[in-house]
Amino acid sequence: PASATHLTLPPLTLTRHPTGMQGGVGVVMVVGVLVGAATACFITNCPPGGKRSGHTTQLAHFRTCTSCGPGLRGRCMGPEICCGPGLGCFLGTREARMCRSENLVPLTCTNTDLNTCGRMREGRCAASGICCTEMRCEFDSSCLMEGREGSVEEQPIERQRLAILPSLSDIQWNL
Repeated sequence: PASATHLTLPPLTLTRHPTGMQGGVGVVMVVGVLVGAATACFITNCPPGGKRSGHTTQLAHFRTCTSCGPGLRGRCMGPEICCGPGLGCFLGTREARMCRSENLVPLTCTNTDLNTCGRMREGRCAASGICCTEMRCEFDSSCLMEGREGSVEEQPIERQRLAILPSLSDIQWNL
């Protein structure tokens, strides 16, 4: 007949190891690094309603986006977009090259001082008659800045300036 093997195990002993202060500090440091990494993003890689909404706005400090363009009179609207009153917008040009450095800064930059615009109010009035998000610009009549940068008659010049930029694609413009 087949014999069954009987295995005897020693009794299980549970021992509690004190975690102490060092274990708690380590956990706090890891959580701090993870939260810092999660809240740091450039305006281009924050999804709509993502990092700028909810509780993360309480954890992160925001700063105004970098100045750019001729005489640093413009402001970065995205990694390839530099716009300013009297300048119009530069997309993918040498004037907008400074805006790429925003991706390297851990603090999120915003342009909250600029008026919101666009169909879903997701953009900012970047120049007279121009509304920009992080990825594209479009003409928007709610962004006409009469009195801030010249007469309304001068504003079509900015449209001409934008129209000659060779690097624009139909995807970037939503007219």
